[in-house]
Amino acid sequence: MVNRTRNEPENCQCRRRGVRGKLLLMAIPASSAVCAANPTSSASPPARPPLASRPTSESDSAGEGDGVGEDSASTDEVPGAGWKSVESVPTLVNDYMAKKIKLDEFITHTLPLDRVNEAFDLMTSGKRISQVEGLMPDKTSRFTCKGKPIYHCMGTSTFSEYTVVADISVTKINDSAPLDKVCLLGCGISTGYGAALNTAKVEPGSSCAVFGLGAVGLATVMGCKAAGASRIIAVDINKDKFIKAKEFGATEFVNPNDYSKPIQEVLIELTKGGVDYSFECVGSATVMRAALEACQRGWGTSVVVGYTNVADMSTRPLQLIYGRTWKGTYFGGWKSVESVPKLVNDYMAKKIKLDEFITHTLPLDRVNEAFDLMTSGKRYYLHIFLKQIGKLGI
Repeated sequence: MVNRTRNEPENCQCRRRGVRGKLLLMAIPASSAVCAANPTSSASPPARPPLASRPTSESDSAGEGDGVGEDSASTDEVPGAGWKSVESVPTLVNDYMAKKIKLDEFITHTLPLDRVNEAFDLMTSGKRISQVEGLMPDKTSRFTCKGKPIYHCMGTSTFSEYTVVADISVTKINDSAPLDKVCLLGCGISTGYGAALNTAKVEPGSSCAVFGLGAVGLATVMGCKAAGASRIIAVDINKDKFIKAKEFGATEFVNPNDYSKPIQEVLIELTKGGVDYSFECVGSATVMRAALEACQRGWGTSVVVGYTNVADMSTRPLQLIYGRTWKGTYFGGWKSVESVPKLVNDYMAKKIKLDEFITHTLPLDRVNEAFDLMTSGKRYYLHIFLKQIGKLGI
């Protein structure tokens, strides 16, 4: 077990465990934590008094005064959770192995014991180093140019011929898979496809509306079809994309520019009440609102798939009070290290499309032309050559 080495807040809701010489930081409420004793540890935690003899004052709430890993030696109920630790932990472990509950997602850092103080700093400050900041997990960059650091792009830096990534950014895939195709599963296509299957959980026979027919939108259409939706309405202001959307499974097409009224009103009339599921794949706060309001009252679900960081979303509270659900998705709800190999195998088995997304293949020295194609809406995905070493999708 690991003892406190600093003045740790008594009401801190993070737990830590010594596991094979490493610290796992888990941002979880103490009342729902289930700790397992480290089998390699010889230390024994103090026994917890029976619940009936413990103080019942408000100050003795779960998470306050609990030592590190006390629950691991207790046969009493875990406070606030209603579980019998000895009886229930095996069940919970089995549920985790069956992917019914999440555990991996709670872990933000894995540190060796000699960095325990750094672990406490992270825990008490609430800071988490993100790949979005362009740094490796140890807060450093592996790239330099003329003595100055160069940051990692989204933890991968795939425009470089050689790169360094954290172990959480690497997964083993089928050896026979074509890298110039399956690289597309690293972000956009997986996000749209999973938004329908994992986040929205589209049901067979339902109606869907997909706003925006770029690569992410087309992948969402593909996901809706795979889920068995009977009506998939593709919404875009570029009519040239409708033919491609039909190839991916769209059944109807709506161009907002053809109407004088808001697109959500058009869809409500078209579906006699609204769609069961809508997906915003543009990255526009205005379209996000329209997608929500195009959903059926009572049960409609709208998923924000497109990214923007320049505007706030807004809608009238009544739109949600009516029973609609507004949610977002990140990487389509897939667990990358585990799920990407499965998606690759699905592509190899022709269960999902990848080749159909590619519209252009350009060398790296024409990258600016590639961005022009992207912003003009004339491409879904294009390949950039890196001195014949490989291809990357953008």
